[in-house]
Parts: sequence; C-alpha cells; structure tokens
Amino acid sequence: EDQTVKHLLAGKILKTTGDVAHGTQVMQWLEENWFADDAYLKLEGRPVMLVFGPQHFTKGQWLQMASRLRKRPRLYALPHLSQEAGADGAFGWPPVHGGKEIVPAVWRGYLNSLYSRGERGESIIATVFPKFHDIYRQAGLHDSYGSLDDQDGKTFTQTLEFAWRSNSRLIQIATWNDYGEGTTIEPTATHGYRYLETLQKRRKTQSGKAFPFVPDDLRLPIMLYELRKQRAGEKAVTEKLNRASGLLFSSKCAAARTLLTQCRTEGGK
Repeated sequence: EDQTVKHLLAGKILKTTGDVAHGTQVMQWLEENWFADDAYLKLEGRPVMLVFGPQHFTKGQWLQMASRLRKRPRLYALPHLSQEAGADGAFGWPPVHGGKEIVPAVWRGYLNSLYSRGERGESIIATVFPKFHDIYRQAGLHDSYGSLDDQDGKTFTQTLEFAWRSNSRLIQIATWNDYGEGTTIEPTATHGYRYLETLQKRRKTQSGKAFPFVPDDLRLPIMLYELRKQRAGEKAVTEKLNRASGLLFSSKCAAARTLLTQCRTEGGK
C-alpha cells in the first residue's frame, strides 16, 4: 500500500522530496529479494505487483521508480484508480463503502462490471471473498467501511464461481487471514475448513483424477503443529515431525499422514 509513504512524509521520516527516491529503493529491493524468486507470481515473464490504490504515487512516478529494474513489474491497481495510475490492469476487492450493508445484488453487479472490462481486453485479476465485517469502529480507529454477509458460506462459493467463469487469467482470494476486516478463509473454530474445502472441491472439479488431495489433507498442518507442542523436547518424535513437515512441503500427504499418525499413537517410538 503506497499510502504508507504519505504517513512517512507526514511523520517527517522522509523528506518532502524524498518519496520517489524511497519508492525506487523499495522497488529495487523487491526485484532483488522477491521478483527474482522462482516462486514469485509472473505473467508473460514479468512479476505481478498489486497496489491497494494507488493512494500516493502518480503514473509518472510509478514509471520512474520502475525504470531501473531489469523487468518492469505488471502493476495492478483498484478498478477505479487503475487507468489514472497507468496500471497494466485492475484487481477486484469486496466492494464495501459508506458504512452500508452490501447486499448480493450490489456485489454481483460490481463483479459483472469488473469482468466485463476483461471481456473488452483489459487485464483483470478476478477476486473471491467470503464476507466483509470490519472492526474499525469498535477499535476506535474510524467509521466502518461497511459489511457484506457471508450467507452461510454461499458468498464465497458464488464469488468463486463468478471468478472461474470470467476470462481472467489470475484469481485472487481476498483474503487469507485479515481478521480485522473479517475476510478470513483460513481454518477457524467458527467456520472450520469450509472455505478451503470449497476451494479444494473446485480444483478437483477442474483437474479430476489429476488432483490428488482430499479434505483430510487440509487437517495435516494443524496435526503437525499440535504434535510439535505436545511432544516438544522429544528428539525421536521431533525428527519424525521434521520429516513429516518436509513431506507436506513436497505435497506427499499420504506419507506425512503415516508419520504423524505414528507420532500421535505410538509416541514416535
């Protein structure tokens, strides 16, 4: 979020004329530490960069800050700011505003409008969200942006289907764990694995037998975490848990489950 630069200027941490130099330095750091990583998302050979705004830098400043990079990133901005910023495309977000409750007809209209821009040739990152319910008013920060109901999980399912049917090459989940805005899809005591299972089911529908994962696989990381706490300090168990962790990172869930089950039922012996 380039709005942080505004705060650095207001706090006199940056000089008034130092914003572009600071931005250039940050972009160079990103290129060296993130963009060069094989795991970093790239589209047509260029790193993808999403900016929530922009809220400070202008079109010319973005070009200036990227001018020294080996590959200029593909800049995506919010839909109402992307053209003004000279961005390569736009990404969607839960369309809350004015402290209002956003009903399904409103957010469907927002998504239809966004994806129609993609049909006209604009590069659009589709968005999927479960709900929106922020805590800003309760926390005394400022008024709430508004709310968007989860419809007992239907909002996530429906926005996922909208995104899947769009011609967008990329889909963003908004978000993984922003508890402050209530857009969380990671497992919780309230909703369990509902959202991850919905995603997994959609992937399997697309890939068929080529998709090897099952709902129980989603529970293996927490199983590993709990065993690390329960058996902390036990060398033999820790070695098995480290091996199980490596298997999970390699997507070898069946083998990881076997090791974790051994650690739970046999104490790692």
